[in-house]
Amino acid sequence: MLPNIIQFPPGEGNDNLAPTAVLGSAGLAWFGSALGYGLTAIGVVASVRAGLRRDWLAAVSGAVMALLFVSGTIWNHYLVATVVVSAAAWPRAAAHTKLLIVAFLAMNSASSIVPELNRPVWLLTIIGVSLATSLGGPARGAQVPNGAT
Repeated sequence: MLPNIIQFPPGEGNDNLAPTAVLGSAGLAWFGSALGYGLTAIGVVASVRAGLRRDWLAAVSGAVMALLFVSGTIWNHYLVATVVVSAAAWPRAAAHTKLLIVAFLAMNSASSIVPELNRPVWLLTIIGVSLATSLGGPARGAQVPNGAT
């Protein structure tokens, strides 16, 4: 599926939240592409490692992250999968991860009210919550289901 998604050109419009589009408006599309592919690689590796540990929530979160950032286009409705992962991660999340989830949900809600939000800040929030839910692991003392370590 990833090779097929890579073939699509970036979507045009000011509401595209992909790194290529956001950084491309500052003349740094090459860096945005590298960032997107780097985040995709991190998501794939995190997903595989979590799957080997039998930490299915982190495995799914890494896969969602990989699929989200491989494309040159991230529209608001693509983020629904991240909302679901964030909700599932909440009970076992560390305090900094919960803070990122709240910021992400606030930005997601505000984007429909104020469509001209600062796109770089929005992108950083998406990256932060994706990394935190994929790599953050459970908080100390949190119950981890399915025998994950």
